[in-house]
Amino acid sequence: VDITMEIWLPNQNQPWNEAVKAGEVIPVGKSLEDNWQSTFLIPGYLQDANPELDSIEDLKTDEFKQLFVEPDSDGKAVLIGCISGWGCRAVQDGEVDTGPGQIKGMGLEEHVVLRDPGTAGALASTIERAYAKEEPILFYYWGPTYLSQKLDMRDLEQPDPSECAGNDPVHGCAFPVTEVMIAMNTALVGETPEL
Repeated sequence: VDITMEIWLPNQNQPWNEAVKAGEVIPVGKSLEDNWQSTFLIPGYLQDANPELDSIEDLKTDEFKQLFVEPDSDGKAVLIGCISGWGCRAVQDGEVDTGPGQIKGMGLEEHVVLRDPGTAGALASTIERAYAKEEPILFYYWGPTYLSQKLDMRDLEQPDPSECAGNDPVHGCAFPVTEVMIAMNTALVGETPEL
């Protein structure tokens, strides 16, 4: 790869920092300046019907947790999360050495179970299907995307990134405003210095 347009930080902090330190890549600007992501989203229609459901702390109560329980979730709320292999998945479930992950870091491990939708298309279709039927759904998503503009997605309140070491959500806080970097392979710099 010579150039990639989307390195999402902090999702990919660890490999990004290692690659920069090793001299394999350099940042050459930012992409998607107006962006966001959240692990804990619910539909607007669900929050309108349950105005007290506005924080991740509410997922610790049986009243609101029950909205998202499925027959095989052992009494826990099902969170349709990031796909295995995506940087955000490691942030959610702590698959990295740098922190416990959002679920454990926010004290939700006894209340929320993370489900892998399998593909980006399956994630989007699961969300759209729930919205079409006005069913309860707790999910991860990001923007700017067509789906995030089309649907009324509401963010549940989470600990502010400033409450976590290095503003890193892997320690149990919300995603900070993301830096989406454009990365260039350093080998390309020598071949095409005008870039």
